[in-house]
Amino acid sequence: MTVFTKPAVDVFAPTDAAGVPRSVVNGETQVWGTEVERAIQAAISAGALVYGTKAELDADLDHDDGTGAWVVADPDPANNGIYRKVGASGTGSWQWLSGIPTGPKGWSPLLRIITDGARRVLEVYDWTGGEGVKPTATGYIGASGLTPNIADAIDIRGPEGPSGPGTGDMLRANNLSDVDSVTESQRNIAYAAAFATEIVADGAIDAVASLVALEAEAEEVIRLKNATYYIGTDYTPSKTLRFSSGTKFLIADGVTVDFSQNEPEIHAPKKQRFDFDGTGTGAVVGLDVAHLGWFAGEKMNTSNSAIPEAQKWADSVVDRGILKFTLGYLPTDGSAYIVCSKGQNVIGKGRKTSKLRFLGTDTRGFQFTTVDRPTLKNVGAERVNDLIAPTAGKFIDIEAGIHGWEIESIYTSGCYDGVSSLAGNGKMRSLDLLDTRNAAIHFESSADNYVSQGIIAATSSWMTLTGVSGTFQNGETITWSGGTATVFTDGTNYKAIFTEATPANGTVITGSTSGASGTVDSVIHSHAGGGIRLLEQCEAHLFTDVDVVGGQDALLTDATVYSVGARPLTCVFVNCLFDSAKNVGANINKSVGTKFIGCWFSNRPADQDVYIAQSDSTIFEACQWTNSWNRAMLCEGTAKNTQILGGFVSDYNRSNTAGQQAFLFAANSTGIMRGTRVGLNHGYGGNPQIGVQIESGADWELDGVDVSNCPTPIVDNSGGSAKIKDCPGYTTRNSGSGTMEADGTVVIAHGLAAAPTKVVVTPTSDTGPVRHWVTSKGATSFAVTVDTTSGLNLFTFDWEAWMDAA
Repeated sequence: MTVFTKPAVDVFAPTDAAGVPRSVVNGETQVWGTEVERAIQAAISAGALVYGTKAELDADLDHDDGTGAWVVADPDPANNGIYRKVGASGTGSWQWLSGIPTGPKGWSPLLRIITDGARRVLEVYDWTGGEGVKPTATGYIGASGLTPNIADAIDIRGPEGPSGPGTGDMLRANNLSDVDSVTESQRNIAYAAAFATEIVADGAIDAVASLVALEAEAEEVIRLKNATYYIGTDYTPSKTLRFSSGTKFLIADGVTVDFSQNEPEIHAPKKQRFDFDGTGTGAVVGLDVAHLGWFAGEKMNTSNSAIPEAQKWADSVVDRGILKFTLGYLPTDGSAYIVCSKGQNVIGKGRKTSKLRFLGTDTRGFQFTTVDRPTLKNVGAERVNDLIAPTAGKFIDIEAGIHGWEIESIYTSGCYDGVSSLAGNGKMRSLDLLDTRNAAIHFESSADNYVSQGIIAATSSWMTLTGVSGTFQNGETITWSGGTATVFTDGTNYKAIFTEATPANGTVITGSTSGASGTVDSVIHSHAGGGIRLLEQCEAHLFTDVDVVGGQDALLTDATVYSVGARPLTCVFVNCLFDSAKNVGANINKSVGTKFIGCWFSNRPADQDVYIAQSDSTIFEACQWTNSWNRAMLCEGTAKNTQILGGFVSDYNRSNTAGQQAFLFAANSTGIMRGTRVGLNHGYGGNPQIGVQIESGADWELDGVDVSNCPTPIVDNSGGSAKIKDCPGYTTRNSGSGTMEADGTVVIAHGLAAAPTKVVVTPTSDTGPVRHWVTSKGATSFAVTVDTTSGLNLFTFDWEAWMDAA
């Protein structure tokens, strides 16, 4: 197969078929040269790559579907040829299309550049590589072919370009092209020359001057070869640089490569493209898009921390530039953040496939500062050994004053803190944050943050043991006086799942399978600062469809100074789950106007699902408390104007604590509770005791609260400040009739929940001046007495009794 009208062996043959010496025909050389140019341009323009062997080609799949490639020197000639990539980058294979276009092996001229004053000309000084008789023609390349006179040779430097005079290393347009325009001819020759350039790329000699000279000749694209170019001086490419599969820049200390004028063409996002010499103070800037692999590819998926390389990656883009996180994990010791100060958009391949891997206990990840509207999507973080408690660092740290940030589809496991935002606003969705030691989400002094569709789970706790005897088995049950748990260990470090009780320090635990034992030195629960932590004045945060499971506190709100006028923590939670916290499900302190709509609270071994103190106007609408270990809610005396509207409580008091309340309203607390059902049985167990208990001076209004399933529906110790009415199971007003056969006293069972404060007796017949009165108003009855001197034989009456709270 051939793509040439006449092969070189014939075009440049020194003799004809009869052996008669002949001269080269200029027309034939024009046709042959044009066909060479077009073949090279077609291959390079299509993104074709050149490999020595097919094995080298097959090992490089980091190219897009349809990319062309040539294999030119395989030991098996059948493997040489033109190939096409089938499949997306990183996958697929190379498909053979055809052999390399060849003809009979011809002679190639050996060229050298000769200086002629200010001019540079080409001399054909010999021939090589052919078959048959070797040509004898030599001389300089002139306008009409070879010439022995150097004065008639063509100056290959061409006119001076905008960047100054060239170096003489490139060909300009000449009579070897029959294309329609000189401009196109120059571009074609520049493509070919860029591919075959003699620029030194040995990783040691500064290549910038040669690259600049090359740019003066090339019109659009310069293709770099498979080599390391040493960049020893500042370099701003004026033309597009197309990196071959093995192209790399080694950048000297203090040197900047600025791509702001022309974005390079770089394929293979996993391959290292930029290295930094010396102390690493060189820089790449001006990219619109940068792949992590270009800067840290050689450290990806290793145990060598790559923080400096990752920072080069972050700094390489323009404001609002795109940072593409390569498939795989980036190792980091977590001692420093990857600082993004340009509002960068960090985009990974998937939250569990593009991730940071922390090598130790520090978990500093990304830090966004200075420029608003940064984003991070499809990125995760994990630790090499999460059996050891983390000690410091946030996976995502959004510095004070950054607004409009956006986080989507993230995953963490075993970080100290998850996402933190100070004095800014933004939104998050699709979260999977596991075993965060301090706080999975931390908002402070901020407003208008939106969080949706997330799982924040603390699956286990870190435990340290002393005096270990034997070897605990990974996953076995451990026991101690008062509880059991499941332990996970590597033989030195321990985590455990404590579903109910937690052993106190100094407790001896024993492995039920291994028989190993040890003394508990400490237990660290996740979410020590709250699965969701809201501090200071946090206005108008909205959380929807978020599950917060396990750990110390599922939700914690707090402020340095509490003032209703300061509007701290006005937040809304919709359709959220607060589950299995060790201390409190929702720990609400110094909050104003926080609202829960359709939320579910289910916590053990917490003392209460919800704890409210120093807060005003906390609202619970259509919420449910199910499977609570102890009580559903405790409102301290500093909790004012709390509202519990609708919803229900089922299966509370799983701890079987005698006299346990579902709701305890402490002395001097205030609020309303309407339409809530307490004491239902939904199959989780539990032991309902007291439905609602109101302490001294608590000003609560209970209306339509169904406590009929509670053995003790309501305990009212308010001293008359509470108002209770129409609560099934707790009768506050009753009426009936009575009869007395003769003068004296009759006892009437009133059926109220407590002693009546008022009883009215109305005779049903004319008794004349007979006196009667009510006495002994007690918890279950009252007495009606008639004057014994009246002589009345029958006294009939109606009665009505009620409690002032009604």
